[in-house]
Amino acid sequence: MFISKIRKGLPLLILLHGWEGSWQSWTPAIELLKRDFSLIVPDLPGFGKNKLSKPLALADYAKFVANLLKIQKIKKAVIIGHSFGGAVAAKTAIDYPQLVSKLILVDAALIRKKSVLKKFFIAAAHCGRNFFSLPAVNLLFPLARRLFYSLSRMDDSDYFRIGEDSFLKLTFSRIVEEDLTFQLNLIKTSTFIIWGGKDKETPLKEGKEIHRAIKNSKLLFFPGAGHFSYLDDLPKFCSEIKKFIYAP
Repeated sequence: MFISKIRKGLPLLILLHGWEGSWQSWTPAIELLKRDFSLIVPDLPGFGKNKLSKPLALADYAKFVANLLKIQKIKKAVIIGHSFGGAVAAKTAIDYPQLVSKLILVDAALIRKKSVLKKFFIAAAHCGRNFFSLPAVNLLFPLARRLFYSLSRMDDSDYFRIGEDSFLKLTFSRIVEEDLTFQLNLIKTSTFIIWGGKDKETPLKEGKEIHRAIKNSKLLFFPGAGHFSYLDDLPKFCSEIKKFIYAP
């Protein structure tokens, strides 16, 4: 975890990384932001040096953020989340609105709508290898696995790179099934949505849908940026969030 010197009078930012990341995912941004803000950049549970003791859901990650603020004796903070960290940031604003002064969502993985076909493959994934170990269908396993993760908008390597961490695997299975679409209208906090115009993992149409659902929000997309839009155009990213945070 990275904690800058907490300076009185400067807004405090909590930066939340994406899946498979760590606090170091934000290192380039930290170097530019620490001049104007106080920063707390944690390893989310299951990543970096923060190990899991049980499987978690989004509500547990939001509680982790709330507890972090409590431990640091901070009443309110600007919460910034990228990708999976964006889902955690949004869930924190939903469950603990009193703790969030402003919310910034960056290529946030909040929307995971389930078609009938997707529901089938999620159920198949839970049965997974047991079903596909049958002699008549075992050759279909690699194809079915790729299709499931394509429908889930996750790379199958995200799951299999977890290795033997059963808690993180169960956490992953929960996270890909959590859709915040119908909770977004509960977010009343002033919200800035930043997106990569060429983001293939969380397409821009999802950023626009989030913008429509959160009434007190604005959307900005960087036309040439991908899923890591904050890194693809870092000076602009830092400049834009500074304007947003310091705006009345």
